[in-house]
Amino acid sequence: MSNPKVSLITGASSGIGSALASELHEKGHKLILLGRNTERLQRVAKDLGSSFIVVDFSELEQVKNAAEQIVVNYPEINYFFNNAGLIGGSRRVTTVDGLEKTLQVNAIAPFALISGMMGSLVGGKATIVNTISGSIQRAGLDLDDLNLEKQYTPLRAYRNSKLVQFYLGEEMDKHWPNLRSVSINPGHVNTHFGTESTLPRRIFAKLPIKHMLTDPSAVAENFMSLLQSSEIHSQGEYYRSGHWEKLASYDNTISGVLWQRANDIIANYVNQADGKNE
Repeated sequence: MSNPKVSLITGASSGIGSALASELHEKGHKLILLGRNTERLQRVAKDLGSSFIVVDFSELEQVKNAAEQIVVNYPEINYFFNNAGLIGGSRRVTTVDGLEKTLQVNAIAPFALISGMMGSLVGGKATIVNTISGSIQRAGLDLDDLNLEKQYTPLRAYRNSKLVQFYLGEEMDKHWPNLRSVSINPGHVNTHFGTESTLPRRIFAKLPIKHMLTDPSAVAENFMSLLQSSEIHSQGEYYRSGHWEKLASYDNTISGVLWQRANDIIANYVNQADGKNE
């Protein structure tokens, strides 16, 4: 009998993350659950008999420590579900690392985690699945203002951070030949996402209309469909509801610039990863 697949899920304490954890558990995967809400994460982990690590992506030192812990305990990881996400409030917040918080939590911290646990990912010939948003089609990325010191709004910060996450995922697929990196747009999902944002979004998040949105368990099945798909996606595409969609504004030059900047940011926290076997 073959060993079970090992899957790591960020943002696993609720919503898509916890639904995905349940789906993978049913399929016999060994799970490593990451999240920042200790109580909720413990509850999900206990229900599934899984291990968990509490980590706050707004602190890169915590991300570094989590990566080191994972590498020591899990030499082979087969799937990395990059699912943690944040939409901020009306006032711009910077982290202890000096980055706009939405950008760090949604894009830079996951990239640092992935880079820091490269040995385990290469060992398991991993597939990295990035949960993005269809709103990246309307993002207005300014390379001279990635930290949004001039143009901050919660929605702009969210869209831009998800676009950066998407571009980094595309670059992973190019630079790390022993890994596969894909992105998925789960659509509009009925979760608690956005309840910590500005008042209008908090109100919307609690309206009855939420019951018209997709249930997280159905989204988890879409993730499974992606993993089972043998179709090779083209550069600049993401998966949605059984097919691949192209980012209309995809720019290979921007993608390369973001890759370099992200590596520069995380250089003090992880060794530069090449995604190749030693």
